[in-house]
Amino acid sequence: MAISYSNGRVAPVLDVSERFVLIKLNGNDELERKEIQVLAKNLQEKVEKLAELKLNLLICGAVSAELQDAIVKKGIMLMCFCCGDLESFIHAFLEGSL
Repeated sequence: MAISYSNGRVAPVLDVSERFVLIKLNGNDELERKEIQVLAKNLQEKVEKLAELKLNLLICGAVSAELQDAIVKKGIMLMCFCCGDLESFIHAFLEGSL
């Protein structure tokens, strides 16, 4: 899974977010975590780069309908309109308390 983030928080708008934390899970156990930057000239390029990551879930804040539709068409499930401190959000997600 990946979470778009900015300044230690879930990024408020996916369309302009460039930073993501990738988390590899086994059930609710975190196996691996790394931070990446996705630079794209336009929304379609962003979608292609996100699809290359083979994500099953992308967590974000707000997202435009155009970007949401394109990401879902690539088979990536979106959890939109999330907010808060990144570490607190990850902990709550893994605990199943969102």
